[in-house]
Amino acid sequence: MSAGAVSDPFKREGALTVSQLNNAIKQSVEPLFARVLVRGEVSSFRGTNKSGHIYFSIKDQEASVDVKMWKSNAARLQFALKDGIELLVEGQLDVYVPRGRYSIIARRIELAGAGARAQELEKRKERLAREGIIGPLRIKRPLPALPQRIGVVTSTSGAALQDFLKVLHRRHPRLAVLVSPSGVQGEESGPEIAKAIEALFPCAVDVIVVTRGGGSVDDLWGFNAEVVARAIAASPVPVVSAVGHEIDTTLADYAADFRAPTPSAAAEAVAPELELLEGEIRRAAQDLHRAMRSQIALRETRLVKARSQLAEPTRLLYRLRQDLSERRERIGDSLQAFLRREKARRH
Repeated sequence: MSAGAVSDPFKREGALTVSQLNNAIKQSVEPLFARVLVRGEVSSFRGTNKSGHIYFSIKDQEASVDVKMWKSNAARLQFALKDGIELLVEGQLDVYVPRGRYSIIARRIELAGAGARAQELEKRKERLAREGIIGPLRIKRPLPALPQRIGVVTSTSGAALQDFLKVLHRRHPRLAVLVSPSGVQGEESGPEIAKAIEALFPCAVDVIVVTRGGGSVDDLWGFNAEVVARAIAASPVPVVSAVGHEIDTTLADYAADFRAPTPSAAAEAVAPELELLEGEIRRAAQDLHRAMRSQIALRETRLVKARSQLAEPTRLLYRLRQDLSERRERIGDSLQAFLRREKARRH
């Protein structure tokens, strides 16, 4: 080699073809990822093709990966795929040698996060509807017109209780309230809410209010527990559900006899306004007094009329005696005439 010659940095011996490289990657990578479980958001969903296969991508904020699902597995899906929903994808890694690209061959797909909860909630609705706890088979009971004692299931430290009591006592300060305290936050609160409802059954309340303020889906999830819906349906008295804000709807709302959009609205629904009640009583008393006076006056008029039509008792007695005397004389005369005729006939 001359002094000015430059050595070749590449060793041409043993160089791989592109196919060999991709195949080597395929053989090395696929066994390592024979089962993967990946969470991500659906994007680039292209629908189901004529063969029945499904193609889409799942992504996070920094990356995406293609997903394929063959017809045999796609036919078992229980929900519709669309861009934006979050999934859990279970499958295996597949390297496509001709293009040097990899994707996930999905064996099973499940909704994740809010989607999974929505799916579970629908299943619970179906079960409870079949049992008549919610839906058209559930007979809603009317709220009492004049309750004497109200049971409330909520957290004693939450703003919902204060909002409820403020409106309730403004409308009817004499109403008695019995609070059955319960945790009302998160998924684990469901059994505690149910027990608090059941604790009021023997307490001679006229209506039960189950309430809390607004929050996220996670915050309110305890009110979607089946035990809560069953406890509401088992209540011996009507139940009002006032959970979250107007846009929030839980299984407790479906099972309750009355749904109020807020704790304040629940207080308005169960507590009649005392001032209005007292006004109605006053008006009813006045109407009754007027009706009684009218009836008394009517009967007095009838009595006067009857008295005027009734003759003096002694005068009436005299006429009766005179009439009796005249009848006696006529009978006597008739008898004498009859005796004379009989006597004459015999002779």
